[in-house]
Amino acid sequence: MRAEYDGTLDNVINFVDCMRTRKSPNANIHVGFEAARTSWIGNIDLKRGTKVAWDSTKGRVA
Repeated sequence: MRAEYDGTLDNVINFVDCMRTRKSPNANIHVGFEAARTSWIGNIDLKRGTKVAWDSTKGRVA
C-alpha cells in the first residue's frame, strides 16, 4: 500500500521556517522519534525473519 501524500516537504519547510523564526516546530522531536522507532523495529523484524520484542525499560530490541 502506498501513501496518498508524502509529508516530507511540509516537514522540511516547517523545519527551515523554525530555524529562521525561532518558532517551535509543528511536531515534537520526541513524538517523531517514537513514531520512527516503530518502523525501525518492524524493519529489524522483517530482516531477521522472526518476531522481535521491544524492551521499553532498556530502550532496545530484546
